[in-house]
Amino acid sequence: MMLFRTILTIVSVLCLLGGLGCLMYGIVSKRKGFRIAGLLVAVLFPVLFGLQFMLAVTQYSFDLSSVPAFEVTSSSLSSGVWDDEISNTSVGSNTSPELSWEEVPGASEYLVYMIDVDANYWVHMKTTTTSTSLPLGSVSSYVGPYPPSGTHEYVVYVFALREAKDGYVETLDTIGDSAEYLASCANTFENGDTGNVIAYGRLSGTFSHVD
Repeated sequence: MMLFRTILTIVSVLCLLGGLGCLMYGIVSKRKGFRIAGLLVAVLFPVLFGLQFMLAVTQYSFDLSSVPAFEVTSSSLSSGVWDDEISNTSVGSNTSPELSWEEVPGASEYLVYMIDVDANYWVHMKTTTTSTSLPLGSVSSYVGPYPPSGTHEYVVYVFALREAKDGYVETLDTIGDSAEYLASCANTFENGDTGNVIAYGRLSGTFSHVD
């Protein structure tokens, strides 16, 4: 896909330059045929550019239902509510939750996020591991739930990746993006090709505001 888009870009630029060249030559030499040919070739540029844009959108979009899902469990979750211990509140100790999942064949790394989906996808955890579990308190890049009011839903996403990457999107303890965007970025290899996400897991729990 990446090679095809590169070729398409080169062809688009050549069409633009070739079309303008023919047009200018036709004007200078007063040859109608070159003017028409130049216009026709130049018109191909926006068409090819639009096609490239559509391919890019398709390539970098991601549908979670397009890959298998696996189960994620946690001893830090009871009846759908995250334990006080993992919260960043007066009743908690800001300890990252225990998480476990089954090994995914072909995965060399697992990318793990915790997102507050009720607060602009606020990022509470972002880490990677080659293991299939995260012991309680093992993640340093973690800020526990601290909803400003009411009850918020905190979702853990685990993406099984074919290849590890140098860096992943999102900054801890700030506004983030949807799971589809996270998966889309993780799904892109270092060379720009896609297909890095093999499967994903999801675990959801709530936590309420503490006075």
